[in-house]
Amino acid sequence: MVKHYDIPIPTGDVLTVAEAAEFLRCGKSFVHKATRAGKLPHRRLGNELRFLKGELLHWLDTQPGAVRIEDLEARALVERTAVRIEDLEVQALANRTTARHPDSE
Repeated sequence: MVKHYDIPIPTGDVLTVAEAAEFLRCGKSFVHKATRAGKLPHRRLGNELRFLKGELLHWLDTQPGAVRIEDLEARALVERTAVRIEDLEVQALANRTTARHPDSE
């Protein structure tokens, strides 16, 4: 059985309250309130709180109204595809017009 302390965690991924607040770009008071309310993932080390960067990222991603990178990439792809289809439709319309009126060129 693997114990939690047997799994190496990169030092930069463990944050203090001040570092978590800076990472989340919020105040330390928000971090304390969200932690007390059980909304923010954290660990207690005696009287101190610690946060794992990966868990904070996951928490951010699952908040209502959160915009995920994958969603933004998908939206950009849809918009690029729509523009291409519109360009093709305009080109097809121009080709039909030219085919009907060959001397208008």
